[in-house]
Amino acid sequence: MRLNKTQYVALHLLMIFTFPSYPPYLIVAYYKPELVACSIPSAFQGQAQIKWSKAMITVNVLTIIPYALTALIIRSRKTSSFSRRLFRSLLLVMIFDVGSWLAAVSFIKLL
Repeated sequence: MRLNKTQYVALHLLMIFTFPSYPPYLIVAYYKPELVACSIPSAFQGQAQIKWSKAMITVNVLTIIPYALTALIIRSRKTSSFSRRLFRSLLLVMIFDVGSWLAAVSFIKLL
């Protein structure tokens, strides 16, 4: 099944507007009045924290796929050195973003 342009954009918008509603749902559904440390994962309690962490890991891992596909396309098409440098810069930003998020969450879990 192939999507036309309108369906494709509608699907993206649906995902963009649906996913951000998941964290507030988890916070409200699993709320317990207690003091927590000041960190993003602390807003989620009990099972909500586990579900939120799994959702974030899934999204961050799925983020790697477009970068990998773009890297393959850049290599196969013999693009300019500017394009390769630009992509490498974006790739490093993504690696540091995902890596620092993962490190922060792991560190908080160790505490």
